[in-house]
Amino acid sequence: MLPRLGILVPACWLAFAGVLPAQHPFREYIPMEGGESAAVLPPDYQNKAELVLGRLMYPSAGFGRGGGDWLNGGTNWTVDYPRGDRTFAVAIRRLTRIDVRSVEQPVNPDDDDIFYFPYLHVGMPTNWILRMRRRRRSVSTCCAAGSCCATVFSVPRNGMVS
Repeated sequence: MLPRLGILVPACWLAFAGVLPAQHPFREYIPMEGGESAAVLPPDYQNKAELVLGRLMYPSAGFGRGGGDWLNGGTNWTVDYPRGDRTFAVAIRRLTRIDVRSVEQPVNPDDDDIFYFPYLHVGMPTNWILRMRRRRRSVSTCCAAGSCCATVFSVPRNGMVS
């Protein structure tokens, strides 16, 4: 039992130490839906936590409220942002013992910190335009580091949802 504990404690410490660098200062972007998906900033939004929910930023087809520049928000990656992410954080807090940060962290696929996020949410991925380098980094992050949730609800032309 003692040898297992000797391996388990350092492994847990390394996992925890790997999460801390991912906690960058909070930044908020223009939501695609405007005021309809706006959310109030929680009072504890600057608190550090065990888990930070990442929102993958990506260039998309068309122009949004941000003037078409995906780095300013307002494009497809901000669908249901920030209200959906904050509601999800509240649900995780209520249903588990995981200490989740109350606000999301938008993650640029060009930054190296993408690998620090064990969970990335991708809003409306049907419209993303990723160059091969970004695509490889995003997919390898989802496969190697943790999980990725892609949300898109599309209705076929006949209007029937199967």
